Amino acid sequence: LREKTLNFESIFSTVRLFDDTAHKDFPYYLIPFKTGYVSAYPIITGLFAIPIYYIPLVMNKIPEITYHENILKIVLLGRVAASFYAALSVGVMYLICRRKSDNDNLAVIFSIFYAFGTCTYSVSSRGLWMHTISQLLFSLILYLLLVQDSRLKFSLLGLLLGLSVINRPTSIVFAIMISLYVAFSKRRYISYYILGVIPTIVFLGIYNNYFFGSPLNEGYSARNA
Repeated sequence: LREKTLNFESIFSTVRLFDDTAHKDFPYYLIPFKTGYVSAYPIITGLFAIPIYYIPLVMNKIPEITYHENILKIVLLGRVAASFYAALSVGVMYLICRRKSDNDNLAVIFSIFYAFGTCTYSVSSRGLWMHTISQLLFSLILYLLLVQDSRLKFSLLGLLLGLSVINRPTSIVFAIMISLYVAFSKRRYISYYILGVIPTIVFLGIYNNYFFGSPLNEGYSARNA
């Protein structure tokens, strides 16, 4: 938002001041490309965090990355964003439980288990990890599977699954399972499902091609190249 770019070049020297890999040419989480440095990790979680950062940014409440204390303040705001999306995932899980049971108390109990007995609180709410948005997307996908079939439902299903894979490549396993389900059990909606997936494939291909040199290349493989 502040730099109007996904390129870390303008703050690279500042980032290096607080990095613990000074013996290397660049931090493990950045990859050099033709005009600077780009994140080695998927950026979807960061994009989801933009609305949380926007208000304090326009109010000039986000400090410059010049002191260690300032970085801690920014990290704290990241925890606020992560907690928001983790809590939203719990809310969706409650709605899922209510669709499977008319017992509100039971739905609340299982939602509490999901919130505090899984990695929702211990990991996803603690920072802007890929887990954070993955859990939200998966909970939304599961909820969609329980609602009445429609063209919009399967288009949204394709879009959310595509986003989940962009956000965390290992989500491809879950995406394949749902895709097979749609292909064999909901064949009449397969075209709408594909229409939902296409925008994410196009975005990922363009992003990978621009930053990593090939539509099939991504941050993890580029970092190890």
